[in-house]
Amino acid sequence: VYVVPKMHVLAHVEDCQYLYSLNFTPGSGRTDGEAPERNWVETNGVATSTREMNTCHRHEVLDDTMNEVNFKKMIKLRTSTPIAQFWVTH
Repeated sequence: VYVVPKMHVLAHVEDCQYLYSLNFTPGSGRTDGEAPERNWVETNGVATSTREMNTCHRHEVLDDTMNEVNFKKMIKLRTSTPIAQFWVTH
């Protein structure tokens, strides 16, 4: 299944929106499809500093950066889950 994230689908023609919008995709849930782009804020700064590193060192720095991003997501998940549960049950 191919879809276009919600922010980008509006730039497509109307026929394309019906075919590839998450709003009309069975089983997609209530997501916007933009999650990968949210990480760019943190990874763009690392990209310039790793440009001249060797392959192994660059991989290690990028891996550490993504681990930090995931750790921060897990911390936020703990605080946002009760809020989400409230909205689902009310």
